[in-house]
Amino acid sequence: MHIQFNNLGLSNNSKALFNNFTTQVNEGDRIAIIGRNGSGKTSLLNSIIGKLSPSEGSIDISNDVVIGYVSQLDTHNVKLSGGQRFNKRLSQALSKYPDILILDEPTNNLDEDNRKSLINMLKYFYGTLIIVTHDIELIDKVTHIIWDVASEKIAVFNGRYSDYQQEKRYKSHRITSEINQLEKEKKLVHQKRMKEQKRASNSKAKGQKQIDNRKWPTVVSKAAMNRSNTTANQKKAVITQSQTALRDKLKNLHFIEDIHPHFDINQYDQVKGYILSISEGYLKYKDEQASILENINFRIMSGDRVVLKGKNGTGKSSFIKALLGENNIDIQGSWRLIGANDIGYLDQHYENLNDKLSVFDSVKEIKPEWSVQEVRHKLNEFLFKNNEEVFKTVNHLSGGEKARLSLCIISMLNPKLLILDEVTNNLDIETKEHVSSILASYPGTLLIISHDEMFISKVRCQRLIEIQNKQFIELNNKDVYISGDEF
Repeated sequence: MHIQFNNLGLSNNSKALFNNFTTQVNEGDRIAIIGRNGSGKTSLLNSIIGKLSPSEGSIDISNDVVIGYVSQLDTHNVKLSGGQRFNKRLSQALSKYPDILILDEPTNNLDEDNRKSLINMLKYFYGTLIIVTHDIELIDKVTHIIWDVASEKIAVFNGRYSDYQQEKRYKSHRITSEINQLEKEKKLVHQKRMKEQKRASNSKAKGQKQIDNRKWPTVVSKAAMNRSNTTANQKKAVITQSQTALRDKLKNLHFIEDIHPHFDINQYDQVKGYILSISEGYLKYKDEQASILENINFRIMSGDRVVLKGKNGTGKSSFIKALLGENNIDIQGSWRLIGANDIGYLDQHYENLNDKLSVFDSVKEIKPEWSVQEVRHKLNEFLFKNNEEVFKTVNHLSGGEKARLSLCIISMLNPKLLILDEVTNNLDIETKEHVSSILASYPGTLLIISHDEMFISKVRCQRLIEIQNKQFIELNNKDVYISGDEF
């Protein structure tokens, strides 16, 4: 045994993250830690490496165990790409020949080649792995134990992520069936009570006559009816209490809520023809001599769903800056572009949001003519339902909430082209599912930069462009993952 957790509890700024966590980590275990952003995953890692003290319980680590740790963020070596910084820190951790390797969101900011190399390396890592990740492919290919941090608890499951989801669906079905059965029992109790009250009412006249004749059975009948009402109320109270307990269990399963946004399809049908057309294009920064991209021959038609991929540093983001008209980019050749105001742009930082506005006002600012009911209806489509969520200011939103609000705003603006720049970086599994669902039903034109093949498959992309040797290479349609079944 490497690590023993004894009734562990952690808090952050007096807020409980989770409690009563008892388990052990054995030699050779390969553990994936999942959960919403802010649920306490990174705090759990910090408690293992000694940077955060438990609020309750304890962690016992064998004295001879060597731990290698690679954090999620690195503010040093700013001249290196995110992938280069991660690889450097991973090499430093591995140089210790650790018994336990702990990684926090290791595939964030990695291009496709580096991500696949990392997954392959971890598959054959000799020691114990503890990984915080939202990368389902990494979870299924590398780990066999899941710790799910949710609702101030940590659920432990032995198996693949897909098996874990199936187990939760089975539990959900069983609990829902029990709740429905209790509802039927409650109705039967109510019906029985109504019949008894009707029977008592029908005997009232007879009882009054018996009282007039100085007989007393009505007193006995009234007492019996009171006892019957008390018994019925007690049964209903027990049933209601059982239903409440079951609904709490159902809530704690923490299923990903479905999202069904509405888009004004008529607005998109009016956009026809070319969205952009580039011939013999050339791109560089104005203060530099070296080119970034050369000989670009590229078109996007209305309705296209295009993926642009390439290794870190090949010019993907620079190309997007050129489309958005940034002044520090020098372009040459023939560039026929739509106006920047006709482009919707979303990256992992959600810069289209105003931190000072509330969620409600963010929508109202775009649609000032809408009534309160219309604003609430639109926000409800994107899972902003109660007053606390609707009137929260943007600077207090989680990453997932910002992603949903950004896409809500884009759905009202109806851009001719929507550009997504690595939007799944740093998103938890739940938010990634929400973003995928929204974009799968998006009727407009998409240009997506992403290394996340599962995400690409779910948003139904049709074309795949890869940057190779400073040029755009269009790959065959068979190379685009459009069904999602291969994962």
